Amino acid sequence: MKAALKTMLTVVAWVLIIYQMVITQMMFQSYMQNQIVHLGLVGSLLALYNCIKTDKISNKAFWLLILSGFAVSTSYMWLNIDDLELRIGFPEGYDILMGTALLAGVLICTWAAWGKVFPIISCIALLYMLYGHYLPGPLHHTRISFESTISTICLGFGSGIFGNILGMIVEFGFLLVLFGSCLEIMGANVFFLEMGKLGSKISKGGPGQTAVLGSALVGMASGSALANVMITGAFTIPTMKRFGYSPEISGAIEAASSTGSQIMPPVMGATAFLMAAFLGVPFPTVMIAAFIPAVLYFLSIAINVELIARKYDIKGITAEVDMRMLFERACVFVIPLAVLTVMLIMQLSPGFTAFWCILLVLGIGFARKVTRPSLKDFIEGMTNGAVQAAKIAIVVAAVAIIAQVVVSTGLGTKLAQVIAILSNGNLFITLILAMVLCIVLGCGVPSSAAYALVAILVVPGIVKMGVDAFQIHFFCFYFAVISCITPPVAVATLGAASIAESNYTKTGWEALKMAATGFILPFLFVTNADLLLRGDSTIRMLISIVIAVLAVLCFSYTAWGYCYTNVTVAQRCVSLAASICFAVYIILQQSAFIAVGLVLLAIFLFWQKRTATTMVSI
Repeated sequence: MKAALKTMLTVVAWVLIIYQMVITQMMFQSYMQNQIVHLGLVGSLLALYNCIKTDKISNKAFWLLILSGFAVSTSYMWLNIDDLELRIGFPEGYDILMGTALLAGVLICTWAAWGKVFPIISCIALLYMLYGHYLPGPLHHTRISFESTISTICLGFGSGIFGNILGMIVEFGFLLVLFGSCLEIMGANVFFLEMGKLGSKISKGGPGQTAVLGSALVGMASGSALANVMITGAFTIPTMKRFGYSPEISGAIEAASSTGSQIMPPVMGATAFLMAAFLGVPFPTVMIAAFIPAVLYFLSIAINVELIARKYDIKGITAEVDMRMLFERACVFVIPLAVLTVMLIMQLSPGFTAFWCILLVLGIGFARKVTRPSLKDFIEGMTNGAVQAAKIAIVVAAVAIIAQVVVSTGLGTKLAQVIAILSNGNLFITLILAMVLCIVLGCGVPSSAAYALVAILVVPGIVKMGVDAFQIHFFCFYFAVISCITPPVAVATLGAASIAESNYTKTGWEALKMAATGFILPFLFVTNADLLLRGDSTIRMLISIVIAVLAVLCFSYTAWGYCYTNVTVAQRCVSLAASICFAVYIILQQSAFIAVGLVLLAIFLFWQKRTATTMVSI
């Protein structure tokens, strides 16, 4: 039976892949029908996947029932789409039954794929929609019946589950995840890790810099912090430990680097494409704006690794770089990524771009013997890619439920009022609340889902406080990504600690120190558009970027307590004060803070140099 189920899984995955590829080239049915077919195939695929994972007959029967529910409900909706659109708000008997079956299937599959956080939030939202009319005060709304709720959430084409959020996944999100899978099938992890070794030759940090550079490159393909940890960490973490990094530091470097890969252009994962859609701007606009913050994030980690290596006298990497392998495989990965970037800059649609880049990767990969996978590996790799993309689609459908509740009940306006009351109109407190919400919602779920929910619930209220929509969306995007290394779940840290065989709590603390810049940068670019390359003056943008680099450098000296030699408490205070001055300049744009910061930095470096000289002479 298991063999038959695996065959069914492969067939459904490939039907979904081919279907998604075809609709980028021709529209043979409506936009809503595409969403219905997509969700039906996604639900069926996940039900089969979970059915294969369990050995209990009762559990298999349950998942086959879920499979049947998706197949029947979506078929009913596809066949009756015109009548259902006419009956929105006034559903008939079968409409309610099919809508309820689809709703249950979405929540159950989301629970199985991502845990209980989003299904519980979705259920709370539904309960609020049904019974919120009993609540007093600002959370009260007019009564909405169960029939109307099901009609709006599950049968209201253009709203609810079948709204714009799922539409983004259907249009381009699925194929972008599949593009990353194609790169992995062709051996992207081997190529990018070798590139990491090449880059680390110039640094004393050695293996640590391999993890930073390799994770940044591989993560652009995988689009997942945890997947990136498991791919690159299997090589980088043992190597770092062998060269003298502690298990906790090794895991922290890998977790922080893998998390940051989701903010690195040109790919950046599905979350950045969602942001472009929410903002109504072309993706290249987002990609260009993301460049400087991403460089600053990885620069800070690279500096941290270098300081750690010098502090603990860790030797540089000695492993030889396989230059022949790099040249043989370069075209398979460099060309598709370059084409992807150029096509997006030309403002071609992401779905159309992903289609041709997938074909390009497969064409070049199969044409070269060194990258050509076996037929079995290719089929399995593409099937696994479809499953991973389906997991993202199902949690996005759960987010869409919450989004519709917010619209139907007017909760968005009410939450904006609540946030304004809690923060008393203070922008900084409001941003802190938004940061906490991003981190909490990001516990164990995709960054795209956490970001989308905050973009729906919190961003409109902050925009009303006068913050530029582009900047606050970037703020929420960054913290949704950073949630991968924050308590209580910290999925990237958990994966890295398991590979490093290190203490999870200590590894988590070191990862937070390693990625501390990622917590500071959003507060800088939400108040200064220069770091997003959206300022009015080129000179001022260049100055802001240089000062941001200095702020990162000083903060690294403070966090790791090393420059030329170990940093004393008094010296740390000086370097921290310099970092704060540089950060305040970026926020307030007052030149006096640059002058003070530079003086403090000069004092710190002179003091450190003298301390190091004294210790050598002793």
